[in-house]
Amino acid sequence: MVFTTSPTVQSLPFPPDSIPISDLIFDDKYGRCLVENYSFKEYEQRVDLLSRGLSKDIGWQPNQGTELHKVIAIFSVNTIDFVAVTLATQRLGRASLLIHPTSTATELESHLKASGCKVIFTCAPLLPTCLEASKKLDVPLSSIYLLELPVPAAVPNVDHFKTVNQLIKFGSDQPMRERATWTEHQGKSRLAFLCSSSGTSGFQKLVKVSHYNVVSNILQTATFELGAANRDKSLGLLPFSHSFALVTALIQVYRGDTIVILPKFDMQQMLAATKQYQLNRLYLVPPILVGLLKYSTRLGVKELSALKSHLESVKSVVIGAAPFDVATAKQLSVIFPDWEILQGYGLTEASVVVSYTRSGNVYLGSSGMLLPLVQARLIEKTGTEVTAYGTPGELVIQSPSIVLG
Repeated sequence: MVFTTSPTVQSLPFPPDSIPISDLIFDDKYGRCLVENYSFKEYEQRVDLLSRGLSKDIGWQPNQGTELHKVIAIFSVNTIDFVAVTLATQRLGRASLLIHPTSTATELESHLKASGCKVIFTCAPLLPTCLEASKKLDVPLSSIYLLELPVPAAVPNVDHFKTVNQLIKFGSDQPMRERATWTEHQGKSRLAFLCSSSGTSGFQKLVKVSHYNVVSNILQTATFELGAANRDKSLGLLPFSHSFALVTALIQVYRGDTIVILPKFDMQQMLAATKQYQLNRLYLVPPILVGLLKYSTRLGVKELSALKSHLESVKSVVIGAAPFDVATAKQLSVIFPDWEILQGYGLTEASVVVSYTRSGNVYLGSSGMLLPLVQARLIEKTGTEVTAYGTPGELVIQSPSIVLG
């Protein structure tokens, strides 16, 4: 029995397979939501100037070598330029290696060695770890760049390293560079990201994610949610080094949403940012919601009322990356009855969303409906295909977003 998306979901033709992700994001002809404001145009220009400055500084040209031999690592907490670095990297025809900010020097060294990476973007708080790992691999100090944070960290010798803003200023003095050349169907094989994954547990491995994989998932998700009356104002809280956070951020940029970025999770910062910017959508993982629930149960009536006032602008919460049980979802709905709890299912190897709950069709405990162009089968332990509803089995997925390997 083959499962597909609901017939109520708008159909999606097969996504373009001959473009980089950055073209999908910035080129109106690919259906990007039309956003005519200074902030978006400034962001696009920032990506372009960053790619020019980086190209000149490290001597890489878009059509020389392959993305497999010239990888740029990002080892940082969330910053406003994290996604911009990945898009600038793609304009150079290169791939980004995403490394979780909690990684040790040994783990960082392992990822850098496995990918052959010799260029790193980090942030001041993680610079000591970065230097420890890069020293063992003879990565030159001139190839380590800093993503700036709103509050400078008290780390010595950071002035020796170029920042993203300095690269952008440098890029403004450089001529327009040639664009990376793409042949037909090349998006299916050209590498966009190397993402670390260990499944639910085990040793981390690098997953090869193509441009076509991410382009597909952006269009699949945007089509699934087509018809939303307003663009969202959401919170960029989850680490962009994780595929769930990065791909959902790219989806939001494509749709023209507003994203308020926090370096990392902090309960009080999350509450303050939500209230200050009147955010209407939160992208969270179950542990954060469980923590919020436990926190709320310890509050008195007055304090609970204050908590609710911080979150009163929220209309929907998108949950992914781990299971979220029905009992907890119901408890959360009692405290925040105006929230739509939109659960989804996905994995790094599917780049990243497979199924998702549609607004107005919430069923707590469910991971929603399959996205357009996703087909799924259930296989029993015996290897035979499940043909009856309500029968468990191993999930087998077919989708244009399934990774290279």
